[in-house]
Amino acid sequence: MDYSKFTVYGGIGSGGPDDGHSPSDPSRRGIGYSRGVPRTPGREVSDELFRDAVQASDVNLIAHRGFAGEAPDNTVAAMVHAADRGADAVEFDVRRCASGDPVVIHDATVGRVTDGTGRVDAMTVDDLAALDVLGSGECVPTLSAVLDAVPEGVDVNAELKDPVVESALPVLRSVENDVLVSSFDPGVLAEVRDAHPGVPTGFLCTAATPDPVERAVSLDCRAIHPEVDLALSGGFVDRAHDAGLTVNAWTVTDRETADPLREAGVDGLISDRSDVV
Repeated sequence: MDYSKFTVYGGIGSGGPDDGHSPSDPSRRGIGYSRGVPRTPGREVSDELFRDAVQASDVNLIAHRGFAGEAPDNTVAAMVHAADRGADAVEFDVRRCASGDPVVIHDATVGRVTDGTGRVDAMTVDDLAALDVLGSGECVPTLSAVLDAVPEGVDVNAELKDPVVESALPVLRSVENDVLVSSFDPGVLAEVRDAHPGVPTGFLCTAATPDPVERAVSLDCRAIHPEVDLALSGGFVDRAHDAGLTVNAWTVTDRETADPLREAGVDGLISDRSDVV
């Protein structure tokens, strides 16, 4: 499908060695692990020159909702597209629907990105499967369907939007990919820490978040995900690194945004586009 028509559709967003959530290949950098280790030769993608440029970058490229500026966001097709474009990781949003299943969609309602109306938590998996995301022919997928589309070697950043830990974590822990769970909600991150202590977590924060580095440390997070302005504020990246945190900044939409973040020393760019590095 030609994804050239897609633009960014708003919103923000954007394990220990015994449980399968440590880096599967120590020669590559995961999104929840320290920076500075070179990438290994990568995945087969449609554009080898583009892939090589991405893999030569000094930061991890994290596909925000599967590169939402290039593909129908938070869909199976978007995750395939992101992997084909050489993303180091895919990021997506997880909510719980009425049937109790974890599904992948950013908003609490379906109207902005589909041809339907209503709340996600009032719709079943079958209801969501009947919707069309942004005229793409893609539906609102289950978490399992999205994970099935992510190749091994591409990391997973699952942002939990609801109190969905109980249903989502067993699914996330079933895959071979390295997984990082992120959230704006400290309560969600504390639940992950207490119920699944080996799973790396990341604290999402804005310039309005009080003491974000200290809060991430108190939650035993592996990473911190600041919005761009916060990441570029004086000394933020250094403070986070001094606290032992990986820094993945959101949301990057162009190289003019990406370049100062790279100069500031961030570890990852959570981006709507694949051409920012």
